[in-house]
Amino acid sequence: MSRVQVTRAAGILDGFRFDSAKAKLFPPELLRARRVSIIVSQEFDGIYRNGGIGTYCSQLAREIAALGEPVIGIVVGGERTWSFGSSPLEQFCMMISTDDAEGCIRDEVSRAFVASYEGYWFPGRMGARVLALVASLHRCLPNARVVMEASDLGGIAHLAVEAGLTGLFGPEFVSVIGSHGPEEWVRTANQNYAGMRFEHANNVQWEAERVSYENADITINPSRFLQGVQRGMGWNTTRAELLPYSIPAVTLTKSGPSAPTDSGRRPLVFYGRLEERKGLIEFCEAILM
Repeated sequence: MSRVQVTRAAGILDGFRFDSAKAKLFPPELLRARRVSIIVSQEFDGIYRNGGIGTYCSQLAREIAALGEPVIGIVVGGERTWSFGSSPLEQFCMMISTDDAEGCIRDEVSRAFVASYEGYWFPGRMGARVLALVASLHRCLPNARVVMEASDLGGIAHLAVEAGLTGLFGPEFVSVIGSHGPEEWVRTANQNYAGMRFEHANNVQWEAERVSYENADITINPSRFLQGVQRGMGWNTTRAELLPYSIPAVTLTKSGPSAPTDSGRRPLVFYGRLEERKGLIEFCEAILM
């Protein structure tokens, strides 16, 4: 979002709101809450397609809900097949879809703003709709601190991140990006096998992903390996918080033969898809050590 766009957006956000009929369908606990989390994702474990991001988002919502705080899910690019104000997943008090953004546009200026992004690739189209939904939800929760979390993959929340950065949502809005890494990372690793080519120099998606990562209030990197990849791509990683192995501690029990404890060897575990971009080469090198 350029400075000109930010200036325009300041007034445009006023044109995003749910109508009174939709607002009455909000769960009561949501309207009473002092803190609300909004999780934006293309994937959620339990509905639609799912991968690591979907598993993470659904589990994150479960952990937040266990603290007694309501969680809203925004499904990016998927159709809502459940009634408005409800959720097909119990850890979310409410889930909506980017298709619902159309019902949030209250004036022609805001409609023109959203339409101006329809010609872009996926990040622009979805980014404008996510912005409309986040702005509409924020308006319905004037007394709550709103925390929005999304992945950098696809740049789906880049406009909402920048609106928050410039103060358009006020001081009680926090944006969090949990880094997956850009699509270029995926394609570059796979192009030798699938004949895929990807140039980021003029690519809207790559820029939207970078903007999300660098401008969020909080950016979380799950590994030094990924952080090194992003740094090599020219991303500014200095503000990102490194949280490697950010999973609950577990106690492993022996279920079969294991190496003698006095063998002088340390067990190594590889957790992830067996491919180069997941660190397979580094793992093989560790074995040789």
